[in-house]
Amino acid sequence: MEEMPTRTGRTKSTVKEGTFKKRLIRALEQIPNSSWIVTEAGSVRGHADIKGSINGYAVSLEVKRCKAESRRQTGRTVLQRYKLQQAREAGEYANWCYPENLEETLADLRHFNSLLRASPLFSLPDL
Repeated sequence: MEEMPTRTGRTKSTVKEGTFKKRLIRALEQIPNSSWIVTEAGSVRGHADIKGSINGYAVSLEVKRCKAESRRQTGRTVLQRYKLQQAREAGEYANWCYPENLEETLADLRHFNSLLRASPLFSLPDL
């Protein structure tokens, strides 16, 4: 990941969130037994950027361009953090995803294919 110094001397990621999200989606689509829905920016405030399932397990990912973005205390990020926590409490794998934790996140997600398939609680008629 490329970084550049800011006026305060800190480093800032030069990766745009949209560029990173496209790379992430390509990686997610390579995971067997998975299905993904990508929300449009600003379409549903606070909801995860990417929702899906792997082998029957629900996943919510909030994409940020760098780790620091996930630590901000702005209204939108606070709401996103709250929504991720709600998803975790409901049993989902819900997390921030940024370049610094991409490989760890993908490894976590690939692990779902080694687990027994989540059993549906009810049966639905054929589509």
